[in-house]
Parts: sequence; C-alpha cells; structure tokens
Amino acid sequence: MKRTNVVKLVVDEEKHEKLKELGIITAKCWNEVNWLRMQQFKRGEKVDFAKSEKEVYEKYKHALKVNAQQVARKNAESWRSFFSLIEEKKEGNLPKWFKPRPPGYLRDEGGKYKLIIVIRNDRYEVNESERTIYLKDFKLSLKFKGKLKWRGKKGRPEIIYNDARRSWYAHIPVEVEILAKAKSSLRASVDLGIVNLATVYAEDGTWYIFKGGSVLSQYEYYSKKISRVQKVLARHGQRTSRRLKLLY
Repeated sequence: MKRTNVVKLVVDEEKHEKLKELGIITAKCWNEVNWLRMQQFKRGEKVDFAKSEKEVYEKYKHALKVNAQQVARKNAESWRSFFSLIEEKKEGNLPKWFKPRPPGYLRDEGGKYKLIIVIRNDRYEVNESERTIYLKDFKLSLKFKGKLKWRGKKGRPEIIYNDARRSWYAHIPVEVEILAKAKSSLRASVDLGIVNLATVYAEDGTWYIFKGGSVLSQYEYYSKKISRVQKVLARHGQRTSRRLKLLY
C-alpha cells in the first residue's frame, strides 16, 4: 500500500534559489521529453519512450545527474496512463463527456515554470531526529517541519514549490506493509453523498452513516468567497490571483 508523507521545507534565500534553479531545469527537461513524445503521437507513430529518454538524459545529466532519467520516466508514466484511458474510452468504460488528454507541460497560464524536482529513490536520505532531507547529487541538506506519519520502503520523492503559499514541500512516498487482516467475509455497499458523506450497509443488516453537514458548510462558505474574488478579478480583466489560489 502506497502512502506519501508531505512536509514543509524550511529554506533560506540561498537554498530557495538553488531549488528554484533545479526546478526550472527539471521543468525544461520534462517539457522537452514531453514535446518529443507529443510529436510522435501527433504523427501517428508509436511513442518511443527509450529513445526520447536517452536524448533528454544526455542533455540534462550534467545538471540533474541520474535524476534526469527519473523526470523522463515520470513523464512516461503519464503517457502510459493516457494511453490506458484511451483504451478504456474505446471499450465504453468511461463517461461520454470524458475526453482523455495527453500529458501537459510544466508551465502555468502566465508562462511561468511549475517548479518541481524529481529525485531517484536511492539519491536522498531522511534524518527524522534532525528533521532533514539530504539530496546526495546536489549536496543539499534541507530542514523540514513536522513528523513523518508513514514508514516503509522509500520511493521516488518530489520537491514541489507551492506558488500560492510561497513555500517548498517535499512529497516522500513509501510502501507501507498492511498488517490488518479481514475478520469477516461479509460484504458491504456504500452510497456516497453530500449531506451524508457515506451511508454503509452490511450484509448482516448493520448500517452506518457518516454525516457531512460541517463539510458542506465549509464548501458553501469557500464557494461564495471564491465567487466574490472571481467577480473582482473579472472586473479588472484578470483570471487568477494569489488570493484565489489560496482559497482553492
């Protein structure tokens, strides 16, 4: 079972600039390998993942080291997911309105790079007692706030910049062992809703209701605030702002 620890990084100006530099290079690497694969797809050719990976790796290995390969492979995962959705669509397993879209580029509507750094799973170390993450290839030691909730076999982490909060976050995936075992062979049906988040009915006649009144109230509250901010932005010919991103 996969789980992800998300922790906020505490960085000074120097480390912020270093992470920003790596994030921009990563975005360029992603965009380039994505473009190569997009051209093959548009020409009706089979997407050659190995060839495009090798091409961008040779170009970006000096800056990103072995992690350039991970960027290309993460992009390949997105393409394979896209192709799987196309097959599901052909078989009629998806809603009529749903249209699978190929992976996008790491740029926002304003043309700014979306900052993300992909690290190979053996190229970092986490020191829980000192609350630090060490990136071996870049000789960067990053302090973080909070505690790790999940423990297990470590996966490929990503360091992402949240533009609205103006902060860096480390997303650290782990493979968690499932220790709990089913105590019964009974099956249950679940009805998901808004007022009642979930109504669960078991075969033996027992049932449970998880009410969602407070969640619905919060949703309505923030929906109204978002609507007001969007109207103000529209009057000034704008579509988004930092305040709107924070509300979302």
